[in-house]
Amino acid sequence: NLAQGVTVKDQIGLISGTWTRDQITEEGEVRTWTKQIEKAEKAHQFIETITIINSNGNKSTKWQLHFEVIPVAGKFLHFKGIKQRDINPNNPEKWKPSNISYIFQVDQNFYHELWDLASTSGSFKYRRVGSSTSVIDPSNMDVLKPLLGKFVGEFNNPGSKAYGASKEKSKITSTAELSKTGSVLKMSWIMNQGGDPAEKAFEAHGIYSYNPQVGSIVKQFQTSTGVLMNAVLISSSNNKLLWERTADTPSGKLYEHCLFDFSEPNTFKHVILKRTLNGIPQVNEENETIILKRVK
Repeated sequence: NLAQGVTVKDQIGLISGTWTRDQITEEGEVRTWTKQIEKAEKAHQFIETITIINSNGNKSTKWQLHFEVIPVAGKFLHFKGIKQRDINPNNPEKWKPSNISYIFQVDQNFYHELWDLASTSGSFKYRRVGSSTSVIDPSNMDVLKPLLGKFVGEFNNPGSKAYGASKEKSKITSTAELSKTGSVLKMSWIMNQGGDPAEKAFEAHGIYSYNPQVGSIVKQFQTSTGVLMNAVLISSSNNKLLWERTADTPSGKLYEHCLFDFSEPNTFKHVILKRTLNGIPQVNEENETIILKRVK
């Protein structure tokens, strides 16, 4: 996924710069590709200098491409080669016509290069190299903004073997805030059951962030009952977020689909759509709906 709100015009403005990626060869060596892209004289034209350095110490390879950028389908860019040349300090090569062509997308952090949709090796991802820390574009986290703040509510807990929860009325407090960079969200989910003191509360503390490797938001949570959870956002629209969650629990392997529904103002609906423990459906816990109201 591209960062939210990156238009074709914005993408063209982000092309210039230095980009790099590592390739693992069949021999197990690391081959580093670096693109240095500069604007050419004509609009929407650029010159990139590509350098390949091998970890085995072999001589590096270097060449240049003069290319044109053509918007495609509203959100993609077409790399259309115009001319190219090898760079040899001792014997500079003259420019010759180039027919290199592929589709790409650019955001603040990454240059996504697509050559072949049908092949797992048909796409490449370059990361921008800058003079400071490469902070992930915080606009990737915009979809989580409804989660920010404090929500509270109560529900009749059906109990959960996986999470170590008992069957009784429970009070939930959910708090979430973004880090100073805006690229990390910290969340706490505290559940008090019956008249239990704070020392007996179910605590879940987690971190949300954008994972560029999978192109989605992910989260990791740990609970006071010994659960370690990982999740990925698999769908989002109309202020509804669907998570695929897996966890190691004291009772075994947990798998579930969980919906965060913010479609109603100042309301957070937490719904368990599907849950299995060690492959066995937890029917009594499915469709569990917790309704929280914003207080801050």
